[in-house]
Amino acid sequence: MNRYRLSGDRRPWEAALIVLFIVVFCAASVQAAGPNHWRSVGIGDCPGRDVAGSSGPNPDPSKCTDAFRGQTAVCWNQGCTYKNVAVDSCRGGASPGRMYVCEGPPAQPVHIGNWRSVGIGDCPGRDVAGSSGPNPDPAKCTDAFQGQTAVCWDRNCTYKNVAVDSCRGGASPGRMYVCDARPAQRANIGNWQSAGIGDCPGRDVAGSSGPNPDPSKCTDAFRGQTAVCWDRNCTYKNVATESCRGGASPGRMYTCAAPARTKGPGPSPDMVLFDNWNGYVCSTTNRVRFELRRDSFVSRIVVWSDARRDGGNLSAILNGPHGAAGIASRQGNCDTHQRQWCERIFDVSLDLSAGWYNLDLDRNSVCQNQGSRGNGFAKIYGNQR
Repeated sequence: MNRYRLSGDRRPWEAALIVLFIVVFCAASVQAAGPNHWRSVGIGDCPGRDVAGSSGPNPDPSKCTDAFRGQTAVCWNQGCTYKNVAVDSCRGGASPGRMYVCEGPPAQPVHIGNWRSVGIGDCPGRDVAGSSGPNPDPAKCTDAFQGQTAVCWDRNCTYKNVAVDSCRGGASPGRMYVCDARPAQRANIGNWQSAGIGDCPGRDVAGSSGPNPDPSKCTDAFRGQTAVCWDRNCTYKNVATESCRGGASPGRMYTCAAPARTKGPGPSPDMVLFDNWNGYVCSTTNRVRFELRRDSFVSRIVVWSDARRDGGNLSAILNGPHGAAGIASRQGNCDTHQRQWCERIFDVSLDLSAGWYNLDLDRNSVCQNQGSRGNGFAKIYGNQR
């Protein structure tokens, strides 16, 4: 009987312990399982942009919604304020407090049509379209929009003509998507080789209609340079494909892989067809002008350039009786005493008729003086016909 009572005496204590364990475990489980939560990011504040407030020293869990992900709460001992500004941009406020960012569960790669999720973010401006609902419109992910951005919230999405990697610093972070219109194809069109998706600012020297690069524009003179194509047109840029980065309108990118041209009959090695170099002090110009007295095969043009001005990446357009051709340079030898002065070598490999030619450079860096009659220093190598 005593043993029975002792056993009975323990049961309320055991039951209370079990109940307490269940309550604590369940509370922790509910907190951990919440879809959104506030995460402490240190001390800080930023001016204005307050959209709500709450009492108490900790942020209100109910205010961390899908629409507020990535944005900011600042808390003090007696209250919190909520700001519609990305936490990384919340700086310079007069009343620093404990700062929090609203986060959701780890982003899962999601595909909606050809849209692929890339996390939470936003960028200012560049909006070109919109749609209702929480998911991006599959119809808006076209070849022309390849690599660009959609930002979605609970009720709507916006579409921005900016590469997703450059979409930063916006005030209203949402679920961000990149348009993967179609897998990059290693397609060759004539001597154009596919180089993926990309773009670069400026340096356009020609254009064509249609979604594919014009085979006739991939010449010896354009070898290694770039075409960018969209659904309706292409542009051609006198910039090496590996350097073509940071443009605002990514498209299908191609590099010109024209086979190296063999030199026609003539004396070997190459002879100097034109030379206006001299040893006097010079200033700089962005134009070289020279004359071919006979029809010639021109293998290369060598100019004397100030590396402080050309940045090691000098390109040009050769204009003359043959038309225009974009060409890029490579570095040659540099002066042993004034090391900023270096050869820039343009590999031309073209048959050119007799006449006057202009080499119009993209930088004002080539030596010229009275001895060269104001024209950039140039040596033209090749063979006369």
